[in-house]
Amino acid sequence: LWKLEPPSSSLCRYTVVPRWELWISISLFLPVFSFLIGGCGAPPNLTFAKLTEEYKNLTEFPVGDTVRYSCQPGYMRHPGVPPTLTCLKNHTWSEALEFCKSE
Repeated sequence: LWKLEPPSSSLCRYTVVPRWELWISISLFLPVFSFLIGGCGAPPNLTFAKLTEEYKNLTEFPVGDTVRYSCQPGYMRHPGVPPTLTCLKNHTWSEALEFCKSE
């Protein structure tokens, strides 16, 4: 039986009841924890927009995280429609509205 105790700084303590104890760095398992508690994989590729640089190489996102897109060449921003998608509780991304229109 495993017991997880709240982290102190960046370490987490696991106890195998009753005798063994293991300390690990949370950063090693953050993607696993995100998936187990609910998160999304990489955001979808869109024909009219691309992810901004800060999100391009990320593959795991916690619920509630929002990513931003910029318009592809030949498209321009549609005012009033945010160029973002959000990771939803059901592990999917919000609907991609047409925030970039063909020029």
